[in-house]
Amino acid sequence: MGRGTVRSVAFGLAALGWLLGTWQRPGLALAGQASFAQTLSRDNAENREAATAEVCDLRAAVPTATVTLGEIGVVPACVVVSAGDLVTWVNATSTEISIHTADDQLASGDLSATFCIVDIPAQGEAAVRLIHAGRVAYSAPENPVISGTILVLGRGAA
Repeated sequence: MGRGTVRSVAFGLAALGWLLGTWQRPGLALAGQASFAQTLSRDNAENREAATAEVCDLRAAVPTATVTLGEIGVVPACVVVSAGDLVTWVNATSTEISIHTADDQLASGDLSATFCIVDIPAQGEAAVRLIHAGRVAYSAPENPVISGTILVLGRGAA
């Protein structure tokens, strides 16, 4: 390698360091990368439920009214139904699971009551009616792998 090539490479590295704000501080680049990785990891953990909700759109949603809750998650985690449809959660685990929504978005089968928490017995199931169009995000606070989204379309649209 000639002197001109070595100078060009050295100049290129110095220019890159100056652009990144790390020249004369070589440890800063690695520290910045580690900090970025930690931030990304923390953000991923904090926003897992939000990420599920973002991924759930009409293209990804499964047209079904039955959701199975298991030890490792929810299948399918993104479903689409019509307003007024019954949605059945099947608990395949050996412990009761409490599903929570943000507001009173769930209704009894006969529409006599609305609520935001439904308990599904171990190895059992529970059916609720979704009466308002929109996005219903749900989770089980005692079990972080249990979360999902139900897209509720206008009556008869799903």
